[in-house]
This record gives sequence, structure tokens and C-alpha cells, in this order.
Amino acid sequence: MTHDMSLSERAQRRTAELDVRRRELLRQSHDAPRPPVAELGAVIVLAVAVFLLAAQWGLYPTGQEPQTNGLWSLGFAIVTAAAGLRILLGQPGRHSAAVVLLLGSGVGLLLRATLAAHELAATAIAEGVCGALVLVGGLMALTSPATSTGQRPGRRKG
Repeated sequence: MTHDMSLSERAQRRTAELDVRRRELLRQSHDAPRPPVAELGAVIVLAVAVFLLAAQWGLYPTGQEPQTNGLWSLGFAIVTAAAGLRILLGQPGRHSAAVVLLLGSGVGLLLRATLAAHELAATAIAEGVCGALVLVGGLMALTSPATSTGQRPGRRKG
């Protein structure tokens, strides 16, 4: 009977030690730095968003068709900026929703550049380049490793 008691005490002590170690590893994973590739991708898409927002008056002349294109690019710029800020300023880890928004915005800009009618060729080129850069930034954020498998925004306990 005493042998069982000492085994149980050793098991409890070992369990407590492992629990402390688990908590320490979990804390370290939450404090781990964000992958720099994801940050670079976020900076790229934020630069594209600022360009699209600031260049509205120069890229899109007056008229219904150019202004419609301008509104579309403005919408993509706003979505791109929000997703880029989420990646850059959010908790470390994978930002799946932001990456999906970035990839969708990049594809949308590329489709608008190639399929929509433009009065100026420079506008279509600018939209295409911006769409490609947003896709690159989104892919950079997508391929960056998560710092912890259970570390997703909204699911952390602490």
C-alpha cells in the first residue's frame, strides 16, 4: 500500500512539473515575435493602399467609366489597408481572414485592370501592378509560419 502511495505522489509531482513547463512554453509561444516576412507583406500592401488612395485624382479622370473604376479601386484599397493593418498590428500568428481579403483584393484589382474598360492605359497598368503587389503581400503573409498552432486571434485564453 505504501508503494502505491509513493508512486502516486511521484506521479503528482511529475505532473505538476510538466504543467509548469507546459505553461512556460505556451507563454513563450504567445510572446514569440511575428514572422518578418508577414510584416514585410503587410508593409507592401499598406503602401499599395496609400498609393491607390492618394492617386485617385491623378489616375482616374472625370466621367462615369473612369470614376466607376476609381470607386472599385478605392474599395479594394480600403479592404487592403484594413487587412494589412490587421497583419501588421494584430497578435502574432496566422491571420487567415486578412490573407483571404488580400488575395481577393489582389485578384479583383488584376481582373478590373484586364477586363474593365479604361480611358487611360496608365490606369489599367497601375491597377494591374497594384493587384500583383497585393497578391505578393498576401502570399508573403500566407506562407509565413504561425508561431503556435493553437494561436489564432479570438481563440487564445489568458
